[in-house]
Amino acid sequence: MLDRQSPLIIVCTTAYLPYIGGAELAIYEIAKRSTDLRFLIVTSRLSRHVPRHELAGNIEVRRVGLGLSFDKWLLPFLGGFVALRRARREKKVLLWGMMVSQGTLAALFVKSLLPRIPFVLTLQEGDAPEYLQKGRGGLIWFFWKQALKHADKVTAISKYLQGLASEAGKGDVHLVPNGVDVDFFSKRDEAAIQKIREKYHIDKNDIVVLSVSRLVVKNGLADLIRAFVIFLRTHPGAKLLLVGDGGERSRLEILAKNEGVADRVIFVGAIAPRDIVPYFHVAHVFARPSLSEGLGISFLEAMAAGVPVVATGVGGIVDFVTDEKTAVVVKMGDAQSIAEGLSRAADDNELRARIIPNARTMVKSFYSWETIALQMREIFTLK
Repeated sequence: MLDRQSPLIIVCTTAYLPYIGGAELAIYEIAKRSTDLRFLIVTSRLSRHVPRHELAGNIEVRRVGLGLSFDKWLLPFLGGFVALRRARREKKVLLWGMMVSQGTLAALFVKSLLPRIPFVLTLQEGDAPEYLQKGRGGLIWFFWKQALKHADKVTAISKYLQGLASEAGKGDVHLVPNGVDVDFFSKRDEAAIQKIREKYHIDKNDIVVLSVSRLVVKNGLADLIRAFVIFLRTHPGAKLLLVGDGGERSRLEILAKNEGVADRVIFVGAIAPRDIVPYFHVAHVFARPSLSEGLGISFLEAMAAGVPVVATGVGGIVDFVTDEKTAVVVKMGDAQSIAEGLSRAADDNELRARIIPNARTMVKSFYSWETIALQMREIFTLK
């Protein structure tokens, strides 16, 4: 346990673990490796099943709200007051806003009252530029510009987001991607793999297509299901595992039923990060034909686990996806192209033998959490 003399990073984020996403994992992985700093994570509670307060090592979590999904709209006010009260008691403190969302509005509230406190903003958004610039009647773009204007330093997880920040008027943006624990995703747990196979009736000869993501429109999962229907014509024993949850789940379930593949599309639901690795090792192919993407940490996790990736060349994905070198690139929104990509990744052994080691080497070289935590540590000093 660090003493009160250690610098405190107040992280304002709309969601945090146990909710899983690139932003949530980035906060946790960076914080646990920055052992000389204290972290206070101010976030929405969102569910009555998660505690209001947690403290473990150098990470403290304060969740505000009623335990409902509406809590994120209370965060700029309730979270802002929690962060403000704590900031006033600290000698060495820095604000870290994660994405331009309700969490960052809480950080901006504190910054407006305590302008001396440094404010670091991290861009993690995966939305299409048209939505960011025109969505909500232009309000999203307005808050983007305000957040960028008041940030002392800005980081972006991809060149795509660097470019958007430049369009919004912020030129000096540091590229700091999300990362992967390569050793963690490389380890095979045969007992856990077998349990998954038994639970979902997967034979060793079955081709398994895996997608790990929130079940939201931007991740292109409806296109993946339509492509999987085509893929089944040549791979009748295949199964599609969708790991994750979200607002599109019921619609996707209806789509799978209407397409006649409900018995082949398995909705696994949300899985804790510590339990996700065996799902990658069950899979023959990882696919997420995104419509937009800030970076896409699940792609990197699949690469670390040695699973060939099928992806669209959109947003931040293009930073690490090269067709037939590190992945199989397909056309966005094109079920036929996606199905052909699944077949290439599943059947072309020469292609698999090339992209699997290439992708893993790239992830290990450029996307390790240790390197990224050091980069953020330098950002936090505001040199």
